[in-house]
Amino acid sequence: MSGQTRGEKPAPRSGRPVLTVVLLVVAALAVGAVISQAVRPRAVQAPPFTPVAAPRPAAPPSPPHGGPYSPEQARSAEEQLLSESAFSHPVDVPMPDVAVVTPDGKPLRLAALRGKVLFVNFWATWCPPCIQEMPSMLQLGRALAAAHPGKFQMVAVSGDDSWDAVHDYFKRTFGGAPKELMLARDPDASAARAYYCGARGYCPNVMFPETYIVDRKGRVVAMLVGPRDWADPGFRQWLGFLIGGG
Repeated sequence: MSGQTRGEKPAPRSGRPVLTVVLLVVAALAVGAVISQAVRPRAVQAPPFTPVAAPRPAAPPSPPHGGPYSPEQARSAEEQLLSESAFSHPVDVPMPDVAVVTPDGKPLRLAALRGKVLFVNFWATWCPPCIQEMPSMLQLGRALAAAHPGKFQMVAVSGDDSWDAVHDYFKRTFGGAPKELMLARDPDASAARAYYCGARGYCPNVMFPETYIVDRKGRVVAMLVGPRDWADPGFRQWLGFLIGGG
């Protein structure tokens, strides 16, 4: 019976098995190193940054052969529209003859404002991007109203269910709604759908914010999908050009 203690490795009987084991270990390590290098992800160097000019306004995609959109074509067109980083999307359709609700509960047909350049913004107090763009939007509205009295009107059409949330938001954030801003509500989203569908040629899901520019002749000339930093001087120059008769 051997006198070895538990866990002690017995001494080898000859040097040949040891050499074989050593060679096998070295070979395994070499193979492991090769595999490690093969599967290790390579660092990808980012391409050098090249400044590019701002994208030109892009028109909404048109249906094939000028026909109506199928549901699949409409879905594809909307995905393309949302993927574009355009300053604005040119539109040339009549202003929808739809009504919204004023703070005193009376209906207002936006078409009744024809003769001014209109900035129609669809938004809601529960929409974070809408709240984010509102301060710069109001600043733009004040500047254009002061520079072009009687020729420009900014309209904020809320999708909120009641006036309480709208009034509370403006009171908390701005001390009240600015006099240059016309407030309205579109509780059933009928006005939003009329603008969204008319400008695109198909009907997307109603999402906020979205802005439409209407010229003095009552035609929708531009659509801006999503929030914007309205403090960009380009917006004031562009709208000033339209107000001036451009």
